[in-house]
Amino acid sequence: MAKQFGVTIDPKTISNIINSLNEKEEKELENILGKDLLKLKKSAAKFLQIILETQEKIRNIELMMQAQKKRRDQIRVELGVTGRFLSSYETDEYRRCREELTNELRNQEIEKLYDAAFVFHEELNSVLGQEVQTVILLQDKEGNPFLFNVSKDQIFNNNFLNYEETSKTSKLTARFKVSINQMRQAGIEAINRDDLNINDNLNLKNLNTAYKSILYRYDTYKQLVMWLFPNDVWNKSKISARGDIAEAYSMFFLKKAEYDFQSANNEENINYFMVLGVQEVDNVSGLLQGDISSGKYEYAIKSADASYMSVQQMIPLAQKILNNDKYSIIDLQKYKEKLANKKAKLRNPIEQILISQATEPIQEIIKNLDLTK
Repeated sequence: MAKQFGVTIDPKTISNIINSLNEKEEKELENILGKDLLKLKKSAAKFLQIILETQEKIRNIELMMQAQKKRRDQIRVELGVTGRFLSSYETDEYRRCREELTNELRNQEIEKLYDAAFVFHEELNSVLGQEVQTVILLQDKEGNPFLFNVSKDQIFNNNFLNYEETSKTSKLTARFKVSINQMRQAGIEAINRDDLNINDNLNLKNLNTAYKSILYRYDTYKQLVMWLFPNDVWNKSKISARGDIAEAYSMFFLKKAEYDFQSANNEENINYFMVLGVQEVDNVSGLLQGDISSGKYEYAIKSADASYMSVQQMIPLAQKILNNDKYSIIDLQKYKEKLANKKAKLRNPIEQILISQATEPIQEIIKNLDLTK
């Protein structure tokens, strides 16, 4: 068995399953599986097949690099070069292989992989009667937040993703690299909340002010956000990631808000943004349930540098769907319920502070914190 993208895959088994799907008549398969489940199995098969093909290409380049590295080291010995090996002594072939590998991580092969992953993700949600919406939160030069709903085609056609490796070539990630200007150049308009037909009294201006204040404090105090509410009561929260603030903002924007942000006191608005929003962000898998659920929509909330989706997380489920001839939509629903019922770990607990017991660094923050920002 080969380990593909950090997950074990048996190429022979997957190939046999894919071939069996291809050999049977479309109508026969549809009668056996049903139209929705057939589409799901075929998208899972394509996803896994592309993973195998991509990993094989990268592996072949790695083998060439290893061979050329040996040759490079031989040259180093022959020339008597000591210490760090200078790039000027690298063989042309080694440099070519290295560049080819780098290109493989960013070219159409990897894009095809993420495209197939996206289709598989869409099919997973479609058979459950859900629709995935990818929403990106971006800021203008003044720090004002805007939400953009983007489709798969818009993401890939406008090159909104940057492909990179983490520690090994088997750990590939795709991250959003996009700005408001790029959105506008692509003809993608920000979401107008009035068009969502949400019947509430949300004060969007005050929500935006609270968001900007929290982000300012997050950036200024190394992810530690502090606020004063109610009077003379200090609160603090060490926020795990910038994206958690984006997710909380999107929750208030995209759904009927539990709190309407009508208060003229920004510290009060910050308090409810943190308590009802940031504190509720969890680490539950977004595979079958979005960061935000509203009606049939499952919203995947992304910020400017957020990762696109976890390919590694999708592989085991794709294998399970293909390996089990009797796998049904009921099985998928049960898996969703299992993920939903899994105890979620809240990422950003809130703690009240007694000034008399506060550490010196916390007292220094309280002393210097500008509540007008």
